[in-house]
Amino acid sequence: MTHVVITGSSSGIGLGMAREFLKHGNTVTLNGRNKEKLEESLNMLQKEFPSDMVHAVPADITQENELQSLFRTAQEFLPIDIWINNAGADQKRQPLYELELSEFDRIIDLNLKAMMKASRLAIRYFIDRGHGSLFNMEGFGANGSMREQLGLYGTTKYALRYFTKSLAKECKQYPNITVGRLSPGMVTTSLLLHDLPADPKEKKQALKIFAILADTVETVTPFLVKKMLRNTKQAPLIAWLTGRKIFLRFFIAPFHKRDIIKVLEAETVNEQ
Repeated sequence: MTHVVITGSSSGIGLGMAREFLKHGNTVTLNGRNKEKLEESLNMLQKEFPSDMVHAVPADITQENELQSLFRTAQEFLPIDIWINNAGADQKRQPLYELELSEFDRIIDLNLKAMMKASRLAIRYFIDRGHGSLFNMEGFGANGSMREQLGLYGTTKYALRYFTKSLAKECKQYPNITVGRLSPGMVTTSLLLHDLPADPKEKKQALKIFAILADTVETVTPFLVKKMLRNTKQAPLIAWLTGRKIFLRFFIAPFHKRDIIKVLEAETVNEQ
């Protein structure tokens, strides 16, 4: 039985991965900053699976003492086998020069510094234990792609890729320790829908692109979890939306209207 800790798992992709790990008979520690939301997610999963397979630890991982508390509490529950840094924050849609310094701190503290500190904790623990897997969640900008008013978010994800690849290289001397990256592509979560432009025409165009490339949490997370559980490489990139898949999606788009359009429309209404 594998014990998996997933930061930022009270909703979205994190919660979806938690459910998939539980389906495969593993134990899971949920984490989130919002205690009420985290408790709701825990109760929901405990109705689907044996209650002793999943528990939750509320913690703001940007706070050193709370990150340490999450790590200790999860370890007391069961020895940790997989640690997934999934928690992340989107930026306000403004040019970099218009952002308040507090926004810089908020995004960098969570998307980069907390990920790096949590990675350090996990790897030190895995070295002492002799084995373990760490996976960091990538996002827009990790591959160098750029978009206006996403400069801060993209910078953190680009830096996180460098950090994770460097960490993986440094851990090659430990054959039983994995340091990998997760790339889910476009997933219909609040983070993606927050990216919709305010201008009606631009919003319509964005929805067209999302309709071609986006997928639901229920589609993406089974793939990610199966790949993590079956992985035997030391520095894997587990990517759902590959270049080949993107090409095929655009190629067949004129002939095939995907059901994801209905999901996007429904989610957009819920967001308003």
